[in-house]
Amino acid sequence: MRGLFVPRESAAIRASAALTGRRHGIDGLRAVCCLAIILFHSWDFAGRPRAYGLGLIGALDVRNELFMAISGFCLFLPLATRPERLAAFSAREFLMARFRRIAPAYYAAIALSLVLPFVALGLLRATGAGPGWVSFPAQVDLLTQFRYSFPSAPDLLAHLFFVHTFFDSYWDGISGNLWFMGLEAQFYVVFPLVVLAYRRYGDRTLAAVLGLALAYSVAVSALVPDASERAFRMSALGGGIMFAVGIWAAVSLPRLRPGMSRRREGALLAGVLATVGSAVSWADRAPLGLPLRSVLLAAGFWGLVSLAATPATRTARLLSIRPLTRLGLISYSVYLVHHVTLFFVWQAGWQLGLARQGLSPLALELTVGVAVVLAVAYPFHLAFERPFLSRRSASTSSSGSGSAAPESPGSAGELRPAVAPAAAASPATAVIPAPRRGGTVGLRQGTGQSARSGT
Repeated sequence: MRGLFVPRESAAIRASAALTGRRHGIDGLRAVCCLAIILFHSWDFAGRPRAYGLGLIGALDVRNELFMAISGFCLFLPLATRPERLAAFSAREFLMARFRRIAPAYYAAIALSLVLPFVALGLLRATGAGPGWVSFPAQVDLLTQFRYSFPSAPDLLAHLFFVHTFFDSYWDGISGNLWFMGLEAQFYVVFPLVVLAYRRYGDRTLAAVLGLALAYSVAVSALVPDASERAFRMSALGGGIMFAVGIWAAVSLPRLRPGMSRRREGALLAGVLATVGSAVSWADRAPLGLPLRSVLLAAGFWGLVSLAATPATRTARLLSIRPLTRLGLISYSVYLVHHVTLFFVWQAGWQLGLARQGLSPLALELTVGVAVVLAVAYPFHLAFERPFLSRRSASTSSSGSGSAAPESPGSAGELRPAVAPAAAASPATAVIPAPRRGGTVGLRQGTGQSARSGT
């Protein structure tokens, strides 16, 4: 591992560099996560078929964990690469910027889920269709039980205030994928505390966060009944291992040697494949509730995010192809609209005579469904996400805080040198300047089940 890193003094010089472009490899990695989410939910709506090895879609399901790591990385990278931002970090400015970044599109996605039953009902009555079409996610008949297709007032309020993940009856009450936004909001609340502690204690803060998250996971496994585990897992501490390792990837990035050889990149990539493969194949059988799966995934994701964020690597170049980076830029909007859109495409298929489960609905989802999702997501992005990216850029260009755009699984956004966006953002490319005169600034170092399943 020593050959991967530069001396700390050189890392401090690189860390003080201005960011002048996007890290397109992170955009591409976010797009891969977005495609994995669409694949999983398409497979889920199709009844989780296992023929022809399709069961691997479920076995290899690590999309949520990877998004958590990307979120931590994108939020902390501006602070890790610009020590003056770390010193000037404002929790108030950060939280306001994050809310401006994610809330408009998130609330628009909630509105879309509430309006779609009216649209479907109007089309059914206009075409003279009979009963059989159901709403989402309540799955009651749209013609005969329309009034029951909407969430309760407490459910809606819980979603509006980003606290729905705390309630078993509400977390998927509007759309199963929106649970991640509640978790993301928890990360935003905890993040300033991590930054303030890091500013004082350096890398020991990340070690403490990882230790606390590991202890929490063991305690939940030992003390919480299985039926109640979900709410505990959908929490900032429940996802803390992945979030903290994303932060560590941001902290360690300036210390990585800029010219990574193919041999070293290959060795790191082999380590990623080995740890992630072990995590999804046997680590769930660890004794005493030990979170071995999470630990292995965290190690693998550190390497993967680091490779994606280092432009000179072949991994980053592969992830930087234009189709992936374009998808990465709108991945937040894709994430917000894909679940409910895929549901209605799947339902249209069996209403037109396709089987409800099996290969034919899966093929429909992965062709027509994906096309419809993209056709909905792009104008959604233009209307409800992009305008707030521009406003954010203008309003925060002089602030000292930095972050990423919603990494939420979906988040899409951008990370610019002087801006503070969320999880779907991508960091910019670093330039190595000459040291300042007088020294450098040091840096411390889830089918009814289908329709209700989350990301």
